[in-house]
Amino acid sequence: LGLDNAGKTTMLNLLQTGKFQQLDSTIHPHMAEVTIGKINFKSYDLGGHSAARRTWTTYLETVDGIVFMIDAADLDRMGEARKILHDTLSLPNVKEKPMVIFGNKADLKTAL
Repeated sequence: LGLDNAGKTTMLNLLQTGKFQQLDSTIHPHMAEVTIGKINFKSYDLGGHSAARRTWTTYLETVDGIVFMIDAADLDRMGEARKILHDTLSLPNVKEKPMVIFGNKADLKTAL
């Protein structure tokens, strides 16, 4: 999860293929299976634009954990990311699920 342009789809593609490739924004949710070593997991790439965020609650009921990605170089949207993160954390079906908050694009000069 995370705002649009945080790098969620790019990261998922990197985990699947081992190659970095910038991709277009996610328009429709999709599921992907990822294997890292002996660990295999299903991942839902739901998109981060405002219309996509309305679908998150449907998926959050069935997941075992959440990765929330923040674009650490997009200082103009940090407040928006904070609000969406807090809104997500307040959902009843999220409170008991483990969550990783991932600061992406930390290699950029403008990153926090």
